[in-house]
Amino acid sequence: MRLLLDTKLRKKPFRYDVDIRYPLVKTRTVPAYDEAVVLHYLAAPRTRKVSYMFGDYLRHFHAGTAPALLQLAEGSRSASPHGRAGDSKVLRVAESPIENEPKPKKKNLIYTIAIDPPNEPHRQMMAKMLASSIFRTGFSGDVIVLTNYERRLFEHGRDNLQEIYLDLSRIPPSKTGKEMPDFKYRSRHFIPAERYEKVMYVDCECLFLKNPDKLFDGGAKIMFSEQPRQNITGKSFNAYLTKEEMKTLKARGMNSGFWWIAGHRFQEVLARWERINARPSVRGGSVSDQDSWVRLLLDTKLRTKPFRPDVDVLYPMVESRRAHAFDGASLLHYSSGGTETVSYMFGDYMRHFHAETAPGLLHFIDG
Repeated sequence: MRLLLDTKLRKKPFRYDVDIRYPLVKTRTVPAYDEAVVLHYLAAPRTRKVSYMFGDYLRHFHAGTAPALLQLAEGSRSASPHGRAGDSKVLRVAESPIENEPKPKKKNLIYTIAIDPPNEPHRQMMAKMLASSIFRTGFSGDVIVLTNYERRLFEHGRDNLQEIYLDLSRIPPSKTGKEMPDFKYRSRHFIPAERYEKVMYVDCECLFLKNPDKLFDGGAKIMFSEQPRQNITGKSFNAYLTKEEMKTLKARGMNSGFWWIAGHRFQEVLARWERINARPSVRGGSVSDQDSWVRLLLDTKLRTKPFRPDVDVLYPMVESRRAHAFDGASLLHYSSGGTETVSYMFGDYMRHFHAETAPGLLHFIDG
């Protein structure tokens, strides 16, 4: 500093907030950091700096190697196809329970959906990272992945994980990815909800950073997430709102990509959701699963409760925060990430769960 103040040489600062940005001290959405020429990981302990640099480095320069690196870290897809739905011995119900034996407490279930167009397994990769994050954080329940990909996510399988194959071969490839939202409520035909205390749905573009078990606490019948920076009367939420509701409702929009429902209510709630979604919009135009989800939550007589805002779930692609502030959430939801979602998830996944492998992986990929 003294040198710069005293020098007679001509000096000039780099363009503030353009040439260089500081992810650990400046509040921004995650994609905004990518606009800089240089990222400076200032003001963080050394171990944190290494992990953030490692994740961002892999995302920027080795996102194309994500399938291979995930194969090394978590196991590859097997050459064998899926078994039939229900084959998993973990999820099979005992055929002859001992009479008068106390029933064990039901477990909780988390499920996701990964439907991709042919030869574009982006959601499959995201579902693999999501499932791995669930188990790496210590979840005690079961996980189900509904997918149209004919190979398994994990070569050697995972305890408490079941993959259910959806045959969508009759759907034109151009419409395959667009079918996924409808399976949120159609999934009731595949999910054995009655076996579980509570059933949680999570979009595949999510990562758990903390054990999901605590998110199942509470006496509600439906827990839901709210969308930051989005009002309930805005686009993607308002297709079924009345004129009066458009004037009077003051709340965040309800995101249909993260919620849980009491197991014994699961079937009826999702059937109701599908019936609402079949109605025409009261505002004209198209409708989305999120519009009908909002209507369901407004109309239901069941007790509902939102996840804690800014604590249970954060949205790195739309919320402005210091980079390390996102680490405090239980779940990161990469909503609105578009085609870049995989690379952002990949960088954060490797940083959170494989930072200790940084020396070996960097040696492997860069020599």
